[in-house]
Amino acid sequence: MGMFEGFESSGAALRVELVDPIVGPIKDKAGNASYIELHALDSKLGRDYDQAERSNVDPAHAALTPFFKNCKKLAAVTTGWYLVNPNTGEALDIPCTRENAFKFYTLDATDWWAQAWAKAANNVNFLTRPKPPLSSDTPNGRSATEGS
Repeated sequence: MGMFEGFESSGAALRVELVDPIVGPIKDKAGNASYIELHALDSKLGRDYDQAERSNVDPAHAALTPFFKNCKKLAAVTTGWYLVNPNTGEALDIPCTRENAFKFYTLDATDWWAQAWAKAANNVNFLTRPKPPLSSDTPNGRSATEGS
């Protein structure tokens, strides 16, 4: 346990299930969800990426738009995935690498990056908290002092 016990991140990757804006959650033919595993943007992976980027003097990198820079960072904190073709339900055999993740996040006119970014940017997704017990003294499972 660290000095700031209870305030620390779990350090674990978060599984983000992909949702197609038209058909809903993407699943394979067996019903398994398509997902991306990633860490918080300010996790050790994210901070190591930021440190390396500060020393990157490549003019091509400096010319990247904020969108592409953000997708590069998102690719750096992406550690795994199970991708399923939303049209066929077939699993895609694409290794999860930084390069492939960057290509995925920068597909034209898609929001896959936004689904991942919203989760990776929200640190509450990486905190470990015990679930409060449900009270059995009211029909809705809340205690009488919680209200409705």
